[in-house]
Amino acid sequence: MNISTTIRFVCFTILLLATQFLAAAHNGFTDAEAEAIQAFLRENFGNTNAGMVIGLVDERGSRVLGAGKLDNGTPQEVNGDTVFEIGSVTKTFTTLLLQDMVERDEVKLDDPVAKYLPESVIKFDLDQKTHTLRITKVYPKSSAGQAGLSSGLIIQTINDVPTAGKSTAECFRLLRADSSPKVRLELVNPERKQTNTVELTRGKFLTSG
Repeated sequence: MNISTTIRFVCFTILLLATQFLAAAHNGFTDAEAEAIQAFLRENFGNTNAGMVIGLVDERGSRVLGAGKLDNGTPQEVNGDTVFEIGSVTKTFTTLLLQDMVERDEVKLDDPVAKYLPESVIKFDLDQKTHTLRITKVYPKSSAGQAGLSSGLIIQTINDVPTAGKSTAECFRLLRADSSPKVRLELVNPERKQTNTVELTRGKFLTSG
């Protein structure tokens, strides 16, 4: 079994096992469930030069289950101290954790990412009616708030590139496109019909005009 095949197989089996036993983790793993996982590991890794280790954590404590040998020419078996190459397994765990948070009503899949940004970050979204990029929230104590920014302002240009007609994703790309430490925003106050230029320098908003 070559390394790429092993990684794909490991990712698939982790997803399969995690999906099957994730619900059980809320109330604890039974001995029968732990034995079923161990039996699966022995069946699929017992006589191979690949291995898998699974840790079960619940209110009773933690258990380590494993099967298979190290792929280094020795008879040494894998265990809780074995170091594995992460590869792309982190994507699988991230997806499972997100799904678990959804089931716990901690997040929603259609929530805007801005909802979970730290308070130091300015939040903006695309106004579906006017098709303009509008600031939706600025925390008063943040550097953006101290620079005079407030919700309701329209971001008219990013580094002199008009935002009209562009999606939120395209505007994010504009913010990250330039390697320069500064990002210049032209803002419009729709109520007062005033235009203001603000410079974002390494995460801080500085009024420049």
